[in-house]
Amino acid sequence: MNETIILTLSIVAFLLLVANMIQYNAAYDLRNEVREANERVALKEKEVKEKIKSLEEEVKSTRKTREEILGVCPGDRGIIPSYGLSYGAYGEKGYESFKVTYEVEILEVSAGKFKVKATGYTSEAKIANESKNRKGIIDFMKDKWIDRSTVEIVVDDAKRRGDKIDRILNE
Repeated sequence: MNETIILTLSIVAFLLLVANMIQYNAAYDLRNEVREANERVALKEKEVKEKIKSLEEEVKSTRKTREEILGVCPGDRGIIPSYGLSYGAYGEKGYESFKVTYEVEILEVSAGKFKVKATGYTSEAKIANESKNRKGIIDFMKDKWIDRSTVEIVVDDAKRRGDKIDRILNE
């Protein structure tokens, strides 16, 4: 009988040992699954952070573009340096090319261009400084669309105040 009890206890102990091994393996497998899931989450988190950074840069770029477009308003002033003009027919007697620096008022604004009208100009060229040519040179730059890159905006105290007020109101 003692042998039966010992055998039974040995079998029970063996079964408990097998059950513990099964539980240990299940826990080990579960731990590995959790680790792999954490690695996937970390990878996704990194991708999301990179996407957020990319979107923040895009927003920053869009805001800068918006400020560039909206930062220049009709009524602002600018200059167009070294604008090339010519007098007379090319290749004929009396033909002369020269440069002027226009002072302009911004009439309209688009993403890539300004519509301007000349308010004045300066030039080193003798022909440009003749009073009979002055009106024609100014009228040439009347209601003309010019690439934004060729116009330098004049930033005076009034422009700075207006920009500061706009920033405060838009915050």
